Amino acid sequence: MAEPFNTLEAAKRLQEAGCNQKVAEEMVSQINGAISGTVATKSDIELLRQELKSDIQLLRTEIEHLDASTSANLDRATSDLRTELKSDLTSLLKWIVGVVFGATGLLFAALKLFGS
Repeated sequence: MAEPFNTLEAAKRLQEAGCNQKVAEEMVSQINGAISGTVATKSDIELLRQELKSDIQLLRTEIEHLDASTSANLDRATSDLRTELKSDLTSLLKWIVGVVFGATGLLFAALKLFGS
C-alpha cells in the first residue's frame, strides 16, 4: 500500500539537497496540491465501489424487466399469429369446400346435359 506524501520529510530532503527553505516548502506545497487533487483515497474508492454496485443492481433489475416484457410480447405475438393462421385456414377450407361443391354441381349438370 502506498504511503501518504510526507510534506515535512520531502521539504527536509530538498533542503539537505541544497534548496533553501522557502523554495523547498513551495515545491513540496505544489507537489502536494497536485497529488491531493489526483490521488484517490480509500474512501473515494469505497464510495465508487458502492455506486458501481448500485448501478449494476439497477441494470440487472432493468434487464429482468426487459426479459419479462419481451417474453410477454413474444407470447402475445405467437398467440396472435396462431389466431390469424386458424382464421386463414378456416377461410381456405371454406373456399375449398365451395370449389368442390361447385365442381360437383357442374359435373352433375354436365352429366345430365350430355349424359345418356
